[in-house]
Amino acid sequence: MTAAEPSSALASTTTTTVAVVGAGPAGLLLAHLLAARGIDAVAVDTRTRHEIETTHRAGILEAGAVRTLVDHVSDRVLRDGYEHEGVEHAHPHLHLFGAQHDRHPHARGERGEC
Repeated sequence: MTAAEPSSALASTTTTTVAVVGAGPAGLLLAHLLAARGIDAVAVDTRTRHEIETTHRAGILEAGAVRTLVDHVSDRVLRDGYEHEGVEHAHPHLHLFGAQHDRHPHARGERGEC
């Protein structure tokens, strides 16, 4: 799996089984999961590899995405993020995340930054 540079992608030809358009969180995860299954995959994006690697794109990750990342990629989301326990609104019984399923999304960065 590679994230092609815009200039090199235009100047050369790459042969692959699957081209994933967009190297954001979902695209990179999909390309990684395909490669882990032995399927040749390339993630392409208009941004440079450096921009992709240094820019946060997903501020909140749902519980299923967190499980998939931990199971198949890395536990970094658990180390660098924190479990978001939901949002309280004016109605005292309205709790948006995890109230029924005990599954909470994770946020990146410092507490309270999202």
